[in-house]
Amino acid sequence: MMVERAINLDVHQDHHFTPKLDQVPIVYSSNKRIQSQVFQQDQQFTSKLDQVPIAYSLDEQIKNQEELQVYPGSPNKYERHLMVNNEQVPPQYLIPNECKVFDPKLDQVPTTFPLEEKEIQKEDSRRCNPYYLKHSIYFYSVKENFNYYPWHTYQQPEGKVKYLQVRGPQHVPEICKESSVSYNTVQEVIFYKIELEYIEPGYFHSRHLEQVYIQYNKLKNIPMGVFNGTNLRSIVLADNQIETIEHGAFQNMHNLEAIALDYNKIKIFSPYWFDGAKVLYEISFIHNNLTELPFETTKNVADSVYKLGYEIYGSIYFDNNNIKYIQSDAFRNLKNFGTISLSNNQLLEIPEKLFQGFEFLLTVYMNTNSFICFNNRTIQSMSGVKRLFLGNNNFNKDCMDRLRSFFDWKNDLVYF
Repeated sequence: MMVERAINLDVHQDHHFTPKLDQVPIVYSSNKRIQSQVFQQDQQFTSKLDQVPIAYSLDEQIKNQEELQVYPGSPNKYERHLMVNNEQVPPQYLIPNECKVFDPKLDQVPTTFPLEEKEIQKEDSRRCNPYYLKHSIYFYSVKENFNYYPWHTYQQPEGKVKYLQVRGPQHVPEICKESSVSYNTVQEVIFYKIELEYIEPGYFHSRHLEQVYIQYNKLKNIPMGVFNGTNLRSIVLADNQIETIEHGAFQNMHNLEAIALDYNKIKIFSPYWFDGAKVLYEISFIHNNLTELPFETTKNVADSVYKLGYEIYGSIYFDNNNIKYIQSDAFRNLKNFGTISLSNNQLLEIPEKLFQGFEFLLTVYMNTNSFICFNNRTIQSMSGVKRLFLGNNNFNKDCMDRLRSFFDWKNDLVYF
């Protein structure tokens, strides 16, 4: 039975702001009332509005005449309703822990401004705003076990699994690392259809977190610092808009077992993304824009792992790309492996020694390519392949007969 409880993310830090609008703001604080003065040049403000806007912070003890009300939907949470021209400012304009500058006449969300422009230039141009997650619809709960990827090989956890889920449709474009403090015992994080564009490095650095599931979002880049060095076992980043992955983005992930990057826009695959991986046995890269598999593609992929008392063979999936060429030593580190899937690509031929190093390779899928035939050396290099799928290609009859004869001789299977 699922138990759910809501969590509020509290940010315990002071923010300092200076308006940049051509206005004369008034700041209310716990100690004094500060009215800005007129400065010259870029620090000069001139009031052009009929109503003087007010910079307002919920963290401060306001000493003016305000009305405290309980905000519906937030039990035991008081919202301050500011009165301007005898009209109540809507509570959505009053964002906790942040100072907002706004014109009450305008129907738009106010903008947050930092204190000094020099500080902006020194910091990352992308400044994470914790408001989005704090004001989203989310829940923290427990369940019996992981919906673990790869789905058929998850290991039953001890006790209940604690997880955080933020599920759309809703707009949560940024996730900030400070929000992770309240979730330091969570084992699984799910961000599904929330229009996520940016994850601040450091958010997933928790010794308890094992799986991250981020699907149907708007991520375009995976930078260093988000995943590398974490304790994650499984990562699903499917159905995003990822185009680039920084070198070493998944480095030193000693517990990483499986990763799915399906349905993205990635053009280049690099085995060096996964340097330091020890038990990575499944990679799914379906529906991207790859044109080539590089030197030592599987450099950091394990042949197999032992789970639940038996051996599980590794798998790699590169279906539905635009692959035209594979380096001859792409799989040279593998000896005993489960599945290599290369269907729905643009392969005309494969290197003669591509599968030569395998002592045991359970399944190879190369359906729907542009093959016409394999030469004898290529066929003989498949002695370790147990099942070969070659449907929807253009093999001539002579080539199919030679392939069938070879696989019959070694008591294995080939399908056209």
